[in-house]
Amino acid sequence: MINIKNFFKDLRAGTAVEFAIIAPLFFLLFIGIIEVGLTMFFESSINTGLRAAARAGVTQYQPDGTQINSIMNANLGGLYKTSSSRVVIKTYADLDDANLTADRTAFLANPDSFFSGSTPGTIVMPSSANQNGTIMIYGIKYSWGGITGIMRPFIPANIYSFTIVRNEPLTIPIAPGP
Repeated sequence: MINIKNFFKDLRAGTAVEFAIIAPLFFLLFIGIIEVGLTMFFESSINTGLRAAARAGVTQYQPDGTQINSIMNANLGGLYKTSSSRVVIKTYADLDDANLTADRTAFLANPDSFFSGSTPGTIVMPSSANQNGTIMIYGIKYSWGGITGIMRPFIPANIYSFTIVRNEPLTIPIAPGP
């Protein structure tokens, strides 16, 4: 039996105690690094997917909601949740359009203003999106907030991405006949 005097001199379990103190902090840091990395991956992939959808729209091919969702899912490696996203496409006659200036000013003050009137899992598509020379803004709001919630105070709750394009005619060169 160990008496009190020798109890504080015993160093046999010192490593286990040090591990018990340091391990939770180490694992928290490790999971946090993974969470921040996933957030950066999602943000980059959402930007790439939205640009791919806009690229299809530039040539006056108007992708429907299912095609936009499949483009986004392909860019996120199957991790894209339709129920977590809001995609809005707005059209303007040209860059001097007063509505474009108003929308830009409202967006800079509050990014959620671009998505007013849309609900999660929906894609809002205008009817005038296939006109030549039309300015189109593709916007997505993806509800994120992380996977574990450990880093929630440090990562964004929503990921936003916007792409502005001008519709151009699709011209396919035809090779001269024999």
